[in-house]
Amino acid sequence: MMEASVARQRESVRRQASASAAGERSDWFTVPWAGSGLEAEPDQAVEDCPPIPPHELKDYIEEIARRQGFTPDLLRAVIERESGFRPCAVSSKGAQGLMQLMPETAAELGVSDPFDPQENIAAGAGFLSRLLE
Repeated sequence: MMEASVARQRESVRRQASASAAGERSDWFTVPWAGSGLEAEPDQAVEDCPPIPPHELKDYIEEIARRQGFTPDLLRAVIERESGFRPCAVSSKGAQGLMQLMPETAAELGVSDPFDPQENIAAGAGFLSRLLE
C-alpha cells in the first residue's frame, strides 16, 4: 500500500515541478482538525491560522534537514510553497499541514497529528527523502 502511495506522490511531485516551472501556484484552504477541539463540520472551512514565523522553526528544520540529507533551504521552500507556513493548511485535495501530507500517507507514516508542525515536518521530510530515492 505504501509503495502505491509513493508512486502516486512521485507522479504528483513531477506534475508540481512542471507547474512550478510554469509559474503556477497551488491553492489551499484551512479546516479544523477533528482532534483540535474545534467543533465544526468537517467540510466547513475556517479562517486561516496565522503562519508560523520561519525563524521559530529554524532549529527544528535544520535538525530534520541534517537527518534526511537535505539543505534547510529546501525544506523551508517546500513548506513555503505547500502551506505558506500555515500549520492548519488543508489543500483542496485534502493534503494537511505545513508539508501537505495526504491523510492516507500521514497514517502510513504513523503521524498522529498532521497539524503538529514538528510531526508534519519530520514525516514530510522523511517521505520526501523516499520520493527522491
